[in-house]
Amino acid sequence: MSDGAICRGCGQELEGNPYHLGGHAYIPGTRNRAKVNFYGGWVCSEACDRRACLEMSSSMPHAGTALSLNSFELQKIKDNWGG
Repeated sequence: MSDGAICRGCGQELEGNPYHLGGHAYIPGTRNRAKVNFYGGWVCSEACDRRACLEMSSSMPHAGTALSLNSFELQKIKDNWGG
């Protein structure tokens, strides 16, 4: 396991510190700033942002498999990536 920043959606190593240490993380190659997921942690793309939300929602007690995002998750994704 890396001591650096990791995308919560795909596991890609990012440049910068882990989310819990604060600061910023950047996507290698592009140097675009990674975004913060609704549940915390870095994400490198909108797809990873959505994947991380669904995985977190599904992991909550008695939740079952999440098939769609709730309105709060959708708003955070919209704020992160536009649209």
